[in-house]
Amino acid sequence: MDDLNLAITIAAMAVGITPQGHPGRAAILNHLGNMLGTRFNRTGSMDDLNRAVDVTAMAVDTTPQDHPDRAGWLNNLGNWLGTRFKRTGSMDDLNRAVDVATMAVDTTPQDHPNRAGRLNNLGIWLGTRFDRTGSMDDLNRAVDVVAMAVDTTPQDHSDRATILNNLGNLLGRRFDRTGSIDDLNRAVDVAAMAVDTTPQDHPDRAGYLNSLGNLLRRRFDRTGSMDDLNRAVDVATMTRTGSMDDLNRAVDVATMAVDTTPQDHPDRAGWLNNLGNWLGTRFKRTGSMDDLNRAILHLKTTRTELAG
Repeated sequence: MDDLNLAITIAAMAVGITPQGHPGRAAILNHLGNMLGTRFNRTGSMDDLNRAVDVTAMAVDTTPQDHPDRAGWLNNLGNWLGTRFKRTGSMDDLNRAVDVATMAVDTTPQDHPNRAGRLNNLGIWLGTRFDRTGSMDDLNRAVDVVAMAVDTTPQDHSDRATILNNLGNLLGRRFDRTGSIDDLNRAVDVAAMAVDTTPQDHPDRAGYLNSLGNLLRRRFDRTGSMDDLNRAVDVATMTRTGSMDDLNRAVDVATMAVDTTPQDHPDRAGWLNNLGNWLGTRFKRTGSMDDLNRAILHLKTTRTELAG
């Protein structure tokens, strides 16, 4: 934090001694905005976030329309405005974030290496506005621009999984709204791609697995496909984040697997065993005797069915 505070002090001094018409002033303002935003992320200081918005807006305003760096400043401004919306709920900030992110995309060349990231950011803010207003136009645009982001991201790019996961979530939200099975199928496919392209030890992999598991469970609810339910159980087993939400979800999915599997199905003992293990894990976390009793019952039933 000492380094970050000093960086902000120095960047502010640089802004103060740079003449208004200097060609490098916008870059210094943008840098100061990033440093202030970074400190906000660390401390939660609204003063820092407000200053980040203000100085980044100044960077945009002092940059000619045709300057190659202007799209980057616009993208940063959109992110700080969207971040402030999340903190304050101001629709003015969210609307401005969408407008600014749109300008960033529109002024970024098709072959620019940062175009996919800017498309994805626009999709995030459009999806956020859909969540707030229910506008299908925003959700449709969000799906379209994030799909474009996927298409323009190289297979081996480090951000590809993040963009795929975002697209899967947006398609899942559109399925929830319209009931389109095509959207749900596509959501499952791209969420699976996000998992498949993420290394086993990556910190975001558990989140991608969680998204995939949720989508598979929703498709099972719609179609009754045991393959989807089995995959959802497998995904829940791989998702070990220590989160109680994930643990509760794993118990719920494993319970569904047991409840919907015929008594004479060859896999039923395995599902019972999974459910017993998840209930036992939750008992260790919560001390719930109900979980312990259910775990013992299911594990005993597993032994009985295997023996039979």
